[in-house]
Amino acid sequence: MNADGSGNRNLTDNRAILDEWMPSISPDGKKIAYVSEGEQVGNPQADPEIYIMNLDGSEQKNLTSNGESVSDVVPAFSPDGQKIAYASTGAQTSNPEGDSEVYVMNATDGSSQTNLSNNAAYDAYPEWGR
Repeated sequence: MNADGSGNRNLTDNRAILDEWMPSISPDGKKIAYVSEGEQVGNPQADPEIYIMNLDGSEQKNLTSNGESVSDVVPAFSPDGQKIAYASTGAQTSNPEGDSEVYVMNATDGSSQTNLSNNAAYDAYPEWGR
């Protein structure tokens, strides 16, 4: 939407089958990272996953698909737009305990997912320094 609230439009338009939330706009203003939850192609488990799309809603792509009962949320673009930090909860190879940890991945394709915090504390809501 415009800064004054006019011109708003639905970019994902999944007809209430899915729940999309936590949008983050890339520094160059061309991409939106967001969380989508619900059964769909690329996410048959229906758990929260991080997606990316163009600012106009085109080319929606699932960046995370870490298996059943793993929730990937709170995407935050790096200042150069090349990486996305996010929180992940649920047992997986890089986090066998399943607690909430902070990860980073490549923004273009979700590759190189790396657990940055890997400890027993509750780690979430990553944000990049400016």
